[in-house]
Amino acid sequence: SQFYLGFLYASGLGVKSSQAKALTYFTFAAFGGEPLAQMALGYRFWSSISVPSECEIALNHYKKVAAVVANKISTNSVGTTVHRTRLYDEE
Repeated sequence: SQFYLGFLYASGLGVKSSQAKALTYFTFAAFGGEPLAQMALGYRFWSSISVPSECEIALNHYKKVAAVVANKISTNSVGTTVHRTRLYDEE
């Protein structure tokens, strides 16, 4: 619910837009382990929205999300859902 409050304050839907409040709610939601909040914080630190641009901090938030996704894929009982595809520079 903290992530959604952060989203409401960030976008100004139904409340007066406040990037400071959005950052607070996103931060607490990320500390609680919410991957969407970690993605939001990663993006904010990458693009310097209400925070200084810090690529290392953004990367740390994105790594946490990647670990959650990798864990879900590895415990998937349906089978492997990831197919490796080689992308070539020429194309």
